Amino acid sequence: MIRPYETDFHIHPDFSIDAKGSIDEYCNAALAKGLRKICFTTHIDLDPRRNEDDPFMMVDGQMMRVTPKLVQRYYDEIASAMDIYKSNELQIYAGVEVDYFDGVEETWSKIKGNIKFDYILGSVHCIEGIAFTWSKHAPLCFEKFPLEVFFEKYYTAVAALAKCGLFDCVGHLDGYRRYGYGIFGESINNPPEALLKVALSEIRNSGIGIEINSAASRQNVGSTYPSRDILKLAAETEVPIVALGSDAHSPADLGAGLDISSSYLDEIGLRWKPKC
Repeated sequence: MIRPYETDFHIHPDFSIDAKGSIDEYCNAALAKGLRKICFTTHIDLDPRRNEDDPFMMVDGQMMRVTPKLVQRYYDEIASAMDIYKSNELQIYAGVEVDYFDGVEETWSKIKGNIKFDYILGSVHCIEGIAFTWSKHAPLCFEKFPLEVFFEKYYTAVAALAKCGLFDCVGHLDGYRRYGYGIFGESINNPPEALLKVALSEIRNSGIGIEINSAASRQNVGSTYPSRDILKLAAETEVPIVALGSDAHSPADLGAGLDISSSYLDEIGLRWKPKC
């Protein structure tokens, strides 16, 4: 039986413009670290309001605008790795992390073509086109939107992400803590429970789930995204955990913190329902 901490379903290979490490290097790192199941989730960010910053992939060391041909290239490299590493009993899955915005379904359909990805991770990285998950733009976002306004807009977007039918999982549910903590302090850890419950209920009712993302520990804002408090509320709301992820942007970070993330499943009473 494959244990939760032997799986990592949030991995950015060097197709992501902010990552390093080839698919092959990640696969070898997975074997060295005792992982049994991994899923690559390169960034595919298509919001037209961010046309000058986001819709790019790295291919052969060059940053190129995302096209169906490049997405196919990414998928084909993962498919090749599936064949190469199956003798090592490493299960490899093809996924993407797609930034949510209103209308993403149609845009993504045109980009992915006929590819059927195993796993589509949906994340809210921006409010009204301003990226609060990027150090360069986060101060602009938090300056424009007072915290109570930010929370309302963010969790409304999460609920819409869940309802749109495109995604299997919501990524780093409270990932705004990474840069929000330095601006708002402890207040960033206390979104209104009513907003959270609505968003979590939409996630549950849509038949998807959330991940436990261990990158928070590397970013010095706690152990996981979401926080333990939000995970407790997720348990009460019967929202399943469909994946654990390190959010690795280099092979060195692959699998980091998954033991802690896994321990929360039983400790908090979360339902483990992996997508793959």
